[in-house]
Amino acid sequence: MRIKKLSSLLANQIAAGEVIERPASVLKECVENSLDAGATRIDIEVENAGMGLIRIKDNGCGIAKDDLALALDRHATSKIQHVEDLFCIDSLGFRGEALASISSVAKIRLISQNSDDMSSAWELRAEQSQDAQIFPTSHPVGTTIEIRDLFYNVPVRRKFLKSEKTELYHLLEVYKKFVLSDFEVGFSFKSNQRRFKSYAPATSDQNKLSRIKNVCGSTFLDHAIKIDVIYQAMRLWGWVGLVDVAKRQADNQYFFVNKRMVRDKLINHAIKNAYRLMGHERSDLYPSYALYLELPCDQVDVNVHPTKHEVRFVEAAWVHDFIEKCIKEALLTAPIAIEAEATDSTASSIEPTKFTDKQIYTEYSERKFSAPSAVSSAAIHDRYPQPKTIAMQQSPVLPKMHEVISPVIPAPDNSQRFFMLQQEKHIYLCDLVQAQSKLFFHFINTPLALEMKKAVLFPIELPIACGAIETMTGLGAVGFEIRQTGEKAVITHIPFFIDANDVLEIVAHIRALENKHVPAIKEILLSYVDAQAVFKIPHGWLEFFFIQWLSQTAKGPWICLEKHVLIQEIQENNFNFSK
Repeated sequence: MRIKKLSSLLANQIAAGEVIERPASVLKECVENSLDAGATRIDIEVENAGMGLIRIKDNGCGIAKDDLALALDRHATSKIQHVEDLFCIDSLGFRGEALASISSVAKIRLISQNSDDMSSAWELRAEQSQDAQIFPTSHPVGTTIEIRDLFYNVPVRRKFLKSEKTELYHLLEVYKKFVLSDFEVGFSFKSNQRRFKSYAPATSDQNKLSRIKNVCGSTFLDHAIKIDVIYQAMRLWGWVGLVDVAKRQADNQYFFVNKRMVRDKLINHAIKNAYRLMGHERSDLYPSYALYLELPCDQVDVNVHPTKHEVRFVEAAWVHDFIEKCIKEALLTAPIAIEAEATDSTASSIEPTKFTDKQIYTEYSERKFSAPSAVSSAAIHDRYPQPKTIAMQQSPVLPKMHEVISPVIPAPDNSQRFFMLQQEKHIYLCDLVQAQSKLFFHFINTPLALEMKKAVLFPIELPIACGAIETMTGLGAVGFEIRQTGEKAVITHIPFFIDANDVLEIVAHIRALENKHVPAIKEILLSYVDAQAVFKIPHGWLEFFFIQWLSQTAKGPWICLEKHVLIQEIQENNFNFSK
């Protein structure tokens, strides 16, 4: 067969296969054109879930008469003119393919009044990109586009469309994304004469919150943290939800780059990593968020895919770390409830405590540890006395941070060994080196200890021998993730404070225990931390553990078994500033 040049209709239908997948794709392309035209009001109406009619009316700048016919030509656009423009795209559309592709698979009617020519509005009608007719009409400044009988001339494509209910769902999802993408634009949506939620332009913070609440739900907004961070030329703002509003489907995740809704692996990784590092990740749930990244257009490439859902960043690692850090610091302000085991059926809750963004820890040289020869619950209790809040019905409410301390005072020598807190007329100087076991004891008894895990580079295999099942159960209870494969057990994740090279030795000590209950296994981990002296308090949790410790032992003594002073109280009258 000889090589032939494809007809314009066939070429446009091929392009439509990339861009126009379903009615929701048509809606997306047309609303993007309205936003690029500077519209502040966009009204959408559909019939039969968009398969019969899609009508979009806007109050943008409109299209001049001479440009109407060109609007349906492939690769005709007003948004870019030169090759250099591809490297700094500040519009949502730019490829000049959408209307040409749509007109090749649907009947199109385009009415527009250009703001620069008020003499008359003009109407264009076309089918299959052929025989376009233009004639005068009346219309306010702006554009109305009607797309009827989608895929009427491509029955195979129409056959692959889903039910009206499914297609309407996809239309509403696109509508919600546009509603969130630009708060300064008003939107309305009508389906088969049924009016859905309309939105006036949201100019105030209160109106923006109302729009977020309507789209994402009041539960999300009640359990979300506001972000607004500017770093050099980048700004990230929006709302991130706590694990309380995580969902089993990723249908409440909205991320916009310069008002463009994107699905990007790099962004998804940064967000997921932030939740994981802060202990807010659930493997079976997806976090909810509505986030907006703003950066110079020459720092992001949107010419990656015809649907324009994917982007590439010039400084990808920089953007990734910026997003991750912003979300981590936001999650640090989240109220975290500390749970304890109850000795009876009575349940009670502990007041959530907020903490600030500090990370103070010190690394020291490693040294080997040896597990105690015999471990009992009584010995553990003697070494690290349990707080009196175990009986939940008698538990006092943990004070809020502002009731315990004033702002944190950084250590004057900046050695990262000491940590200072101020309470009214008292100052507490805390020795991190000597207090690490006490802090670790508090940490390992919180839910965060089970969440803060890290994957091992090479899974660690353990033979399933006599008594190994009990060992694996105990390991799972303290934060290890174990997968059984045939006759072997494979450790895939370990607590973040454990070196992967020490896992087999720790497991050997645990297997040697006669009593493999959780308290005994925790004593093994305490011995490991004591010996290594490298326990790193999770980012932002240092104040939290000290505050909890101080609130439970308000009068001291703050010493360890070796008689080392862990916290030194300094009263105001110790300072004499008089000459």
